[in-house]
Amino acid sequence: MLVLKRLIAFVASSLAVLSAGSAIAQTAGTGQPHPWQVGLQGAASPVMHDVVWFHNFLLWLIAIITVFVLILLGESLLASANAIIDALDAHQKMSQQALGSEKVRAGLKDILLGPAQLYEALRGAPEESEPETAA
Repeated sequence: MLVLKRLIAFVASSLAVLSAGSAIAQTAGTGQPHPWQVGLQGAASPVMHDVVWFHNFLLWLIAIITVFVLILLGESLLASANAIIDALDAHQKMSQQALGSEKVRAGLKDILLGPAQLYEALRGAPEESEPETAA
């Protein structure tokens, strides 16, 4: 009888140790940080589980909003670059039309060679040189 009691006690304590060991192994990471861990710790309560879910939800929501804003910025920059290119094309066409006109050429010739003698003044102006340094 004593042997049977001891055997039952041994089996019961062995089961208790094994079940406690597996329970400890399952919850070893719950609520504890790990080296090189990214994200929140494992949830140890239902409230923390909801907090972790809300955190992950907001992370994806913010990522989607960020991508959307980046797309809008890219389109805006592309539109402004196209507007600048269109303005430069228009300027080039106007310049070609103006310089191709005989009336404009005659006006430029009158300004440069006219009474002010601008062409000769510019041609005879001394070029700017660097000042000499004393040795």
